[in-house]
Amino acid sequence: MDGAVYALAVRGSTVYVGGEFTNADGIAAADTLAAWNVSSASWSAVCGGGLNDASDEVYALLPRGANDLYVGGRFTNAGGVAAADRIARCNAAGWSGL
Repeated sequence: MDGAVYALAVRGSTVYVGGEFTNADGIAAADTLAAWNVSSASWSAVCGGGLNDASDEVYALLPRGANDLYVGGRFTNAGGVAAADRIARCNAAGWSGL
């Protein structure tokens, strides 16, 4: 990571990492929020990215159920969703506000 990590959460073999960093492992869409797959030893963007502003920061992560990941921090319009400011839900359908 090229910046601070403020939050970690685990679901199965995936470790979610949130903070103030860009391009986790060179992945352009993995800014401030990324996932480490323990089984394959690889990084990926979460929810296709969407937290890509240089001032975005993630402070809290909460995986719920099999698919939902709640994300809290200093960000606006996660994934381009106007209602997804400061707290948002990410799942297979993409980003949504609360």
